[in-house]
Amino acid sequence: MTTLELLTQCAWKSSVLLGAGFAASLLLRRRSAALRHSVWVACLAASLALPLAVVKLPRWAVLGRQGTVAVVPSTSVVAAAVSAAEPIPAPVPWNVPLTIWASGTALAGLWFLVGILGTSWMVRRAAPGGDAADLARSLGIRRRVRLLHSDAAPMPLTWGVMRPVVVLPRTAVDWPASRLHAVLLHELVHVRRLDLLAQAIGQAVCCLYWFHPLAWLAARQLRIEREQACDDAVLALGIPAPEYAGHLMDMVRAMADRTAWNQSVAMAEASGLELRVRALLDRKRDRRPLNRWKAAAIATVGVAMLLPMGALSETPVPPQARGSLTGTVKDPSGAVIPGCTVVAHAGDGNSEETATTGAVGQYTFNSIPSGRYTVTVEARGFVIFRAPVVVPAGSAAQLNANLTLGSVSQAVEVRGSKTAPVVPPAPGPKRIRVGGNVQQTKLVRQPRPVYPPELQQLGVEGVVSMRAIISKEGVPTNIQVLSTGVDERLIAPALDSVKLWRYQPMLLNGEPVETLTTIDVTFKLGQ
Repeated sequence: MTTLELLTQCAWKSSVLLGAGFAASLLLRRRSAALRHSVWVACLAASLALPLAVVKLPRWAVLGRQGTVAVVPSTSVVAAAVSAAEPIPAPVPWNVPLTIWASGTALAGLWFLVGILGTSWMVRRAAPGGDAADLARSLGIRRRVRLLHSDAAPMPLTWGVMRPVVVLPRTAVDWPASRLHAVLLHELVHVRRLDLLAQAIGQAVCCLYWFHPLAWLAARQLRIEREQACDDAVLALGIPAPEYAGHLMDMVRAMADRTAWNQSVAMAEASGLELRVRALLDRKRDRRPLNRWKAAAIATVGVAMLLPMGALSETPVPPQARGSLTGTVKDPSGAVIPGCTVVAHAGDGNSEETATTGAVGQYTFNSIPSGRYTVTVEARGFVIFRAPVVVPAGSAAQLNANLTLGSVSQAVEVRGSKTAPVVPPAPGPKRIRVGGNVQQTKLVRQPRPVYPPELQQLGVEGVVSMRAIISKEGVPTNIQVLSTGVDERLIAPALDSVKLWRYQPMLLNGEPVETLTTIDVTFKLGQ
């Protein structure tokens, strides 16, 4: 998957996640702002984690075929065959869509970076403004929170995650004690809720999906719910709603002519003042904070949405080209063999086709996917035939199979004892099962090997393995000894005996043919 394909998939998948956030926010409009804020954090975090999920998770592709939809592992999707005559597009010097995407991300990141640097510059030059440690501890904040004053601060704001600070305007020294207490409570609630970290997630989503209106709308909604959740927390701490709303309006009036390029969490913004004041004065409003169980449930739902969205892959696959395969199966004499099993295994190992030869020994695979196959032909009495073949798109391929006869084997055991040789009764002829047009062969004369008495007295045992060719006259020829660790004194009596064996030769279509055989002669002392 190319980088552009990855980002494109993340873009439409983020639309689903962010759309789910708007739907959930609408359904939870009568619930607390803290709950809605956590929903937005989960949706934005899932959108930000999408690229990693798409890369790391096993992908599943949605394929459409003849009006149906199927979900299959994307690794099993067989790409359509491309004609050799189809022109290959010339490579472009650079990826224009990816360049535009990266440029937009860089510009959005630069816009946020300017605000971050401006806020950092203001915080570094701010003067100490007192101690809020007791108030922070009363809110359950274990981190040290510094209180600063700055002429550059347009309004009260919070900065920093690991080392948080609360920055107040220089005019805060003239504020009434009630306003200062309410403002500090609001900013310390931001610190306790880690709202600056949630804001950073929203900004990162806006950078990654800078062109996506839902990303910016979601980040804006995150800020609205954040401030309302903090307002609810301040009211829960005992601040009267009318008094707190008056403090908000006074601070907005003071900042009417001031602007600042900062990315901090500020207490008051003129754009959302009316909505916040109406929420503050609504006595029926749900102001319950977010508990651990609700947070865990929202996080679980976010992960449950992220995992399938990350694994799902929109892989449009064109209709696969198809072809056909046919051929004839014959024996060594040139006669056709009916009833053979023919299996065509696809080159990717994910599918196979099976057919049977007819009365004239011919098989046919009609309308199979084009590509590389391995064809296997099996018939009783013959060696399994395997051969590769390529089925071209829109045409027929042909593969004929000429089978060879299978080999036969014989085994005989010679028993003896240290006192007297023991000769077991001669076994009956061993029939070899073959099929097709092959007639059976059998052993018609088998002189028993002689177990040398001196070797019996010495306790010498062993198995002499041999390979031979049964001639058309039924005589073993080209006898070769295969055993390597057997006593050499046992080889001579075994060879002398096998040379005298006689077979009824194998008949192929009524004619005798040579056959390969293996023979094992076992010399073993009796009990």
